[in-house]
Amino acid sequence: MRKSIVLGSIAALGLTGQALAQDGFSYNYLEGNYVTSDGNADVLGFDNDADGFNVRGSVAFTPMFHGYADFTRLNIDVSNLDVTTWEVGVGLNHSLNSNVDFVTRAGYLKVDPQGPGDTDGFSLQTGLRTRPMDRVEFDGMAHYIHLPNFDSTSLVATARYNFTNMFAGDVGVEFGDHTSTWNLGLRYTFK
Repeated sequence: MRKSIVLGSIAALGLTGQALAQDGFSYNYLEGNYVTSDGNADVLGFDNDADGFNVRGSVAFTPMFHGYADFTRLNIDVSNLDVTTWEVGVGLNHSLNSNVDFVTRAGYLKVDPQGPGDTDGFSLQTGLRTRPMDRVEFDGMAHYIHLPNFDSTSLVATARYNFTNMFAGDVGVEFGDHTSTWNLGLRYTFK
């Protein structure tokens, strides 16, 4: 009798662990966003508002490690200048519980304005990915970028509503030293 209870308890714990793992966050996704940015006039000496699009994605290598890529193309209104930004890197995601992940990332960053003068550097991100309700997620991250003669730190907040297990809509904001950026997009998650 005791042996059956012990074996049943171990089996139940094993099934609970599998259920929690399945309920965790997926780091396999592709996302597209409309982006608008309000630049600080002190940086370039003129109003450098911009809008454009962003495509980003992530692929899980293991349950705790993932790779990511982020491509953004913005058009600065006043100068009609296109700026393309690439960010590629790796991330660590550690589950604190089934509804909260600690995420940290490090990546290579390349900024390519229209014409000559592209530059590269690195990016660091850290924060939390949370699910306070069944279909609702919130991400909060600190984002640091370093380029030659330029450093910037920003806070990123994203709210996401999962229409299904595969499709979600999101809205995000990033407040930084030099710009404020908003985005509105759709995410496709694949397991």
